[in-house]
Amino acid sequence: TLSFTLSNPNASDALTGALFEDELPTGMTVAATPNASTTCGGTPTWAPTAGETLLSFSGGTIPANSSCTVSVDVTSSTVGVSANVSGFIYANESGGNNTSTGSASASLKVLASPEIDKDFDPDLILLGITPNNASTLSFTITNPNPADAIGGVSFADTFPSGVVVASTPNATTTGCGSPTWSTVAGAGSVSLTGGSIASGGSCVLTVDVTGTVTGSYANTTGAVSHIVSGVSASNGDTASATLVIDNPIPKIAFLKEVGLTSNADGAWSDYLAVEVGDQVYYKFTVENIGETALTNIGVSDDTLDISSCAPWPASLPVADGASPTAHIATCIVGPIDVTVAGAVTNDATASGEYGGNPYEDDDTAKRATVDLGLDKTASPTTFTAAGQDIDYTFTVTNDGNAILQ
Repeated sequence: TLSFTLSNPNASDALTGALFEDELPTGMTVAATPNASTTCGGTPTWAPTAGETLLSFSGGTIPANSSCTVSVDVTSSTVGVSANVSGFIYANESGGNNTSTGSASASLKVLASPEIDKDFDPDLILLGITPNNASTLSFTITNPNPADAIGGVSFADTFPSGVVVASTPNATTTGCGSPTWSTVAGAGSVSLTGGSIASGGSCVLTVDVTGTVTGSYANTTGAVSHIVSGVSASNGDTASATLVIDNPIPKIAFLKEVGLTSNADGAWSDYLAVEVGDQVYYKFTVENIGETALTNIGVSDDTLDISSCAPWPASLPVADGASPTAHIATCIVGPIDVTVAGAVTNDATASGEYGGNPYEDDDTAKRATVDLGLDKTASPTTFTAAGQDIDYTFTVTNDGNAILQ
């Protein structure tokens, strides 16, 4: 509320026709509901309208040796301190007062509204895999005012159906003063009241939430508010985040390769050209590429004796950067002699279990023998005179079973 006090220092004479103007500073306007009023006598004109920036008062009477007031509600979009100086006052009996007492000044400080962000960590709950089927929901409320603390900070967040506060909420607050942080196990909402945040500071609140029904849950808070001069200012922003709840996807990957080495880091491929008399090796690689640990790992091969690979690991964990190869199992079988020409294709299958259900993947490796033929012919096959041309033809044939390059 912007108030003007008009004073009459004359002991026995009233002042009539009092008038003045006041141009509001940049960003300041008459409020949507002006609530304009005056206690001045006479027939004053005082009717500022919403959004107006130039205030005009006229026709007022100020009693002798007394004062009267003129007021209106204003609002401002300019953060910080706005100084306002009125024009000089005038009355019929005294004329204009152009001295230091003839105008008035005041300042309005506008605080920026608090800002709120939220985050789910993790933002994906894998049922039966994520610890306690819970995600930590964090709220960060920032006070953007560099020189002013704010108080009475509050907000509420109602979760979408299917998301509730975990049975162990693990609720915390940091930098929030002494607020009431309501986090009741099993509740579908949380709320903060009575928070305070230092100038330029942040208030961080956390709570664990959970759910048992798969789906994508988009969640937006209510507006964050704070108290200014005893009045709740609820023009802060909101924050949104999405939590996904899903069943884990089990998946196994299998790679079978053939090579001329027993070195696991050597040259391996799914196809190998060989000669009779060579010795070959087969490499089996089983990898857990799913979202849950697999048990009862095994590999079967219809052609090769792979009993030397047993036992395979009892389980393969989910891939983890801290142990980058723990989810992979490898075995090499050989040497195997190539005793006859031909092509041999080996099929194998890797398997694992989750929740009593099997998961499989298969792969093939092929070896083939090489045999190269060369034939040379001449045309004509005889010549009768010196200088006669003879054409020779060379024919190269792949007589083996391997692709030659």
